[in-house]
Amino acid sequence: MVANSGVNAVSGVVDTGKSTSQSLSSDVWGWKRHSGIVYANSHNDEMQGDKAFILAHSLGLAAIEADVWLAPASAGPDSQGIGKSVLLVGHEDQDLHDARTLKKVYLDPIWDILERVNVGHNESKSWKGVFTERGVPDQTLLLMIDTKNEIDATYAELQRLLIPFVEKGYLSHFTRSSKDSKITDGELTIGPLTVIGTGDTPINSILGANPRYVFKDGPLTNLTQPIMYPDPETGSLIQVDWHPSFAPMASAKFTVAAHASYFMSSTLFLPVRQAFSLAFPTPAFVADADSSRHVREAHARGIESRWWGVARQPRPLRQALWGYIKDIGTDWLNADDLEEVAEWYKKRTDNDRLCI
Repeated sequence: MVANSGVNAVSGVVDTGKSTSQSLSSDVWGWKRHSGIVYANSHNDEMQGDKAFILAHSLGLAAIEADVWLAPASAGPDSQGIGKSVLLVGHEDQDLHDARTLKKVYLDPIWDILERVNVGHNESKSWKGVFTERGVPDQTLLLMIDTKNEIDATYAELQRLLIPFVEKGYLSHFTRSSKDSKITDGELTIGPLTVIGTGDTPINSILGANPRYVFKDGPLTNLTQPIMYPDPETGSLIQVDWHPSFAPMASAKFTVAAHASYFMSSTLFLPVRQAFSLAFPTPAFVADADSSRHVREAHARGIESRWWGVARQPRPLRQALWGYIKDIGTDWLNADDLEEVAEWYKKRTDNDRLCI
């Protein structure tokens, strides 16, 4: 297992000062599962209003998703960017407000925590993360950035905002072995903050970056389809397979109707069938959908998995779906009601521990 202060080469794992190594595995990122941490993503976290970031962090959620929009900056400290732009957070454009920027709502409080818990930090010491005060200093926080407009300009502005984190060594990053090496050959350094672009975040910009400080949320149901990346020098297309050096996570929408046959026959869903008269349309071509094969494909590539799309189901069904999603080996849940998922996750973890 890679230490949080170490360097993780994709052909092996090297911990600084320990000179140990191991072959590439599904745990290449070294994301251990810690007691007291909820491995769920706070979906559209900015919709938590005044509790954005604060609630998810207080409950121990290790992933937070923010919808970001590029907008002209008003006068103030955020205005000194590319084209004097600012990144606002909001699910829809009517949710946007000048005071709710990515920097103020997320980056500033994350920075404040990291600066407080890493007083006196230097390269000879392991970093401490935002969950240090929960007793889990080596847990990296995943900040999921969902780009909503102006894709390339948003990516450029995000890079600018992350400069202080880069300079302090707080960001997870991947460095290629050389400028002529394969895009996936190099070393992974894990920091207390890992930034993952989801939605329309430009994959070509991520692949071309060296070092790579922003990663990509891959397509969980399409990981076998390679990316055709244009070579920056020749313009010729390079086939790049999905790989943890640029995609530590892969996500997809979980479609309830596509699993109707399983749900209606499985004893796992007996309590739900008793609570609801569930009547799903069951087209023959999707009746035997198997989400577990996509999870297995991701794990075979060293990529963690996440299903989203069940958060608005009725509570008993939603929780049963979380159980199914965990049972097939999915790494990350997705939730809107953070207190509910934290309580459910604790009970699930306690029950799993009792069954060992």
